[in-house]
Amino acid sequence: MFVLFNTVLVVNILIIWTPVRPIRWLAIPNVLISFYTISSLCSLMRIDIIWLLVGTYEFWFVTVSNFVTAALLSVYLPGLRSAMAWSLWFGYQFMAMTDAIIASQREFLLGTIAAAVFTSTLMWSVTFNIIDGVNNFALFQVNGHTLRASDVILNGLSTQLVILVISRYVGAPKARRILEGPDQQLSQAWRMGGLVAMNSGVLLTVLSFIPTAPLACRLSGLSVTLLFCLLCGAMYYRRLLRYLVLSFEFAFLSTQFSLIHLCLCDLLRWDSRSIPVISCWIWIHWVLTFDCMPPAIKAKCGFRYRFVVWMAMLFVMAHLAAAWQIGFGRREALRDRALVSFRLFSSHVELRVLPTMLSRMLVTFGWSCRIVWRLWRRKENELLIIQGTVTYLNNRRKLKKDEEELHRKQTKERRHTSLRKFAHRVSRVAMFQSKVAPSTESLTSSMAPAVTDVRRLSLLSPVEESVDASRSLAIATLSKFNRVQLTDKTVSGDSADHSRMRDVSLYSTIRLTPVVPASNAHVELNTREERDISTG
Repeated sequence: MFVLFNTVLVVNILIIWTPVRPIRWLAIPNVLISFYTISSLCSLMRIDIIWLLVGTYEFWFVTVSNFVTAALLSVYLPGLRSAMAWSLWFGYQFMAMTDAIIASQREFLLGTIAAAVFTSTLMWSVTFNIIDGVNNFALFQVNGHTLRASDVILNGLSTQLVILVISRYVGAPKARRILEGPDQQLSQAWRMGGLVAMNSGVLLTVLSFIPTAPLACRLSGLSVTLLFCLLCGAMYYRRLLRYLVLSFEFAFLSTQFSLIHLCLCDLLRWDSRSIPVISCWIWIHWVLTFDCMPPAIKAKCGFRYRFVVWMAMLFVMAHLAAAWQIGFGRREALRDRALVSFRLFSSHVELRVLPTMLSRMLVTFGWSCRIVWRLWRRKENELLIIQGTVTYLNNRRKLKKDEEELHRKQTKERRHTSLRKFAHRVSRVAMFQSKVAPSTESLTSSMAPAVTDVRRLSLLSPVEESVDASRSLAIATLSKFNRVQLTDKTVSGDSADHSRMRDVSLYSTIRLTPVVPASNAHVELNTREERDISTG
């Protein structure tokens, strides 16, 4: 299925680039094959993981972005080629639910690479306008500014390309959690000073966006903002900060917000009106890196996530204010110029500032709403940007190897436990040995005459079977392993001795009474009498 899916993507590229009409008829069977392939691959997904994905903000953000891109692309591409836009949307939706797939990771990697190559090729074709017969219509035109369909299509395709590439990215290991609780809190004056500095910086930044704001207000807002954010940055946990900077979400948001602020400063001609834009950029990154402040520092300084909620709301309002300024503000207040302008394949390619900023604002507006949504629904101990991941592992060989390793570790632990118990028992046996060793030696010396009498009585028996059935006496000695060894000597008719050794625990009872058949009762009686005399 993955091979067929990659083949469909290659044919899509040929259909888009080829100006020959008969080849374009391949678009319909190609779309049907792509729908069949993706539907078959969807059968390899887990339903429970899909339900988890449906409940996330990221899934719906990608879904809406892909739908808008596919709808515009279906109008942008002429003729039968417009049907490929919806198969492309279906494929992107499948890629958005990759966490639920249980197929081979190697095959999925090849499919992702092919989809990324196709997306890059389509972006390159739309950027340089090399697709013949396209309909690059204007979405809206207000105050002399125009936003065309190609700008939104490029924005959606670039976002999807980043998601495809980052799905193959393996994150860094998690940082250990430190500083569970504060040892002490700062004084009330220091805490109030920090909160006043933060509120003053935000208020001065907002007032600086007023066109009639003095230069001193704008410089003061930038100074207070920079001082406060630098002091907070000095208290960040460096290992956690490095992990955050290398994460996809921070890199994606930071890049998008940085592009928007650079475009806005260029629209404002880099004059004094750009100062509050720089302050706003600093505050945005303070919110994005707020997770790097250890819990103890937050508690000492009195910082709470509720302070970040209304600041994220300001980001959303800033998008609306910028859109209102572009649409209904004075046209001469903004300078829209072409950053890049050249001709390629008899087509004029131009990259302007305002369309670039507007296309980025569509993404950052959605992610700003996402930050507000996450802050609103977060639990007490959850972070804002840094999140954990759930990995579904279906490598059966590795699972079997892990199970065997776990079984081996458990067996080793049980053996260690048994050895510890045995060592404890040996120590008790050694203590018992030191107490009973003198009495055992005296008992052995007192039984020596009885052994001679038993041998003499056994030789007087006329029947050989009764001699073999007679009970020999045991001579108890203590071994070096703290156990008792019993030596049984059986005397046969020809006075040959056969010995065997066996280990008996010290807690066992040693019986010295001989056991003989009933026909030899006189032997047992005489043996008991002789033993009583010898032990007496």
